[in-house]
Amino acid sequence: MKSISQSQEKSKEKSVTTTNREFLTTYNPKNLAIAFRDVKSPLAAIDSGGSNLFALRKAHGDVKVAALIKLYMIELNTLLNLKRSLTEEMIDAIADELLASFSMLNMADVHLVFRRAKTGHYGELFENVNMPKVLTWFTDYFEERCSAAAQRSVEEAQQHKRDDKRVSETVAEVDKAFKLKYMKYVAGK
Repeated sequence: MKSISQSQEKSKEKSVTTTNREFLTTYNPKNLAIAFRDVKSPLAAIDSGGSNLFALRKAHGDVKVAALIKLYMIELNTLLNLKRSLTEEMIDAIADELLASFSMLNMADVHLVFRRAKTGHYGELFENVNMPKVLTWFTDYFEERCSAAAQRSVEEAQQHKRDDKRVSETVAEVDKAFKLKYMKYVAGK
C-alpha cells in the first residue's frame, strides 16, 4: 500500500512541475510580448481569446498569476529607470489589487496597459511610479475597453438589422406564398 502512495506522490510532483514549467513558458512576459505584439487596442485584446485573470487564477492559483503581474511590474521598474523605483512591498500590493479589481481583464489587456505605460501613453511618470498611478492606468483602460466593446456591440446590432430580414417579415412572406399557392389550388378545383 505504501508503494502506491509513493508512486502517486511522484506522479503528482511531476504533474505540478510540468504545469509550472508550462505556465511559465506560456505566460512569461517576454513570450507574451511576442504573442501580443499586434495587440494595440482594447478590441484587439478582447479578440485575442485569452482567458481572463479570474479564469487563470482558478486554473493556476493566485500565487502564479500574481507572480506574472509582478514580473510585469519589475520589468516596468527596470525599463523606466526611475529615481524612486517600486519596492517589493509596493509591487506585491499592486499585483494583489489588480487581481482583486480587474480580474475580468485577460493577459492581452494586462500586457497592453504595461506596454502603454512604458511608451508614455499615460503621460509623464515624473521619476516614480506608485500604486495610485498604476491603478489609474487600469481604471482608464477598463473604461476605454468597456466603451469600445459597447460601441462594437451597437454597430454589430445595427449591421445585423440591415443584413437580415426580421422574422416577422420572413413569416409574412412565407404565409403570403402559402396562401397564394393554396388559393390557386382551391380555386383550380
